[in-house]
Amino acid sequence: MKVVSRPEVKGPTGNCKACGSVTRSHILEKATYEEYEIVTSEEYEEYVDDFEEETGEEEIELRYRLLDRPTVMCHRCWVPFREAQCTHLEEHLEEWLEAPLEHTPKIKVFLARWKYHCFDEIADKGKDNVRSLRTAIKEAMLNVE
Repeated sequence: MKVVSRPEVKGPTGNCKACGSVTRSHILEKATYEEYEIVTSEEYEEYVDDFEEETGEEEIELRYRLLDRPTVMCHRCWVPFREAQCTHLEEHLEEWLEAPLEHTPKIKVFLARWKYHCFDEIADKGKDNVRSLRTAIKEAMLNVE
């Protein structure tokens, strides 16, 4: 069957990837569901046939089965982890901005981690530093001959 994510549904809770507590605070990866049609008995088939004759449409009832729980992080773990990432960025920012091409792998890993954990939700100095780092790496990549 078809595998879907359902953004309109709040989704189930998951275990925090850092401490293991049950939470839904910061969703890093959404839950995935398997979509399937419900078919039960002959009465249901007769109902569908009658519905088709009356409206000209086929009514299909879709159901969803949870395949993978979401990957989440509780707020107690997320806040200190974000602070640690901001500190790491402040320590290396000057060095990375001076020679972005030399540090491209480290910068890409850092930016991927920043995006994965949705750290842009809070507007502060860390977000501004990340923005300047992204700009510097883009400019360096464009100026490569």
